[in-house]
Amino acid sequence: MIGIIEKVLCNLILQHADEKTLRLIYQKAGIEEDRVFETNQYYDEAEFRRFLSATLKTLGLDVDTALTLYADAFFKYTKALYPSWYAMVNTAKEFLQLQVKIHDGFGHSLNDLEKSQRLMKKIKVDTNGNGLMVTYCSENRLCGLYIKLAERVGEHYGDKPTLTHEKCMHKGAEECVINVDW
Repeated sequence: MIGIIEKVLCNLILQHADEKTLRLIYQKAGIEEDRVFETNQYYDEAEFRRFLSATLKTLGLDVDTALTLYADAFFKYTKALYPSWYAMVNTAKEFLQLQVKIHDGFGHSLNDLEKSQRLMKKIKVDTNGNGLMVTYCSENRLCGLYIKLAERVGEHYGDKPTLTHEKCMHKGAEECVINVDW
């Protein structure tokens, strides 16, 4: 898992709580108290699951609410930090196709070939008629986050997609398949 995900989660926690609460969540998740997540570093997938679980329990959030809040925070963070990502394209469809290249770019930047390959295998986007077919496979099972992010990107570009979760790891599938149509 690339550190931008954890960094945004930290920012989101601090928007809804204080530094003491963040440290408590770290403690519950088994993360060093003084940890500062770096955007372009690779972090353990299991650690992220503990971090997310501790966040939900501590802040009293259900998964859907948390993913919606996270998608908005991620959008705002990346738009401020990487405005060129959003300026390079004109539609949500174009952005979702670009997003895979951005994701893979983070993977290529890692100095560990195994971690790089693991990161780059998580998501694939193919054209499916006028839409996209997204294949997602990660032990973190964050397909719901992908859906929320795609919806948020659609809001930004004014062309909100319709997303159909054809196969899901939460329901026993080996990978998630999400059809994105406009």
